Amino acid sequence: QWFPVLPVTTTTSFVVNIGDLWKQWTNDKWTSTNHRVSSPSLGTKGAEHSRLSIVYFTGPRADAVISTLPGHGVSRHAPILAGDHLLEKLARTNV
Repeated sequence: QWFPVLPVTTTTSFVVNIGDLWKQWTNDKWTSTNHRVSSPSLGTKGAEHSRLSIVYFTGPRADAVISTLPGHGVSRHAPILAGDHLLEKLARTNV
């Protein structure tokens, strides 16, 4: 299901799409989503304004141990190295 992301104001706002590691860090409290961006259809209100979309990916070092953060209960996930997590994710996408 698609949900519109409405800006807080028309001139000074941005949206952050969190990554998969947040699910493990927060013990499933915060989860990422499949992220898709599309241009508004011509003639719609969204198409009346210009838009700037910048992609920037970052993450922990490959040797960082990823585990549930304190205060989030008993972990539902086994600890994993950030590099191994990335390799497993890439393997699932057939890249």
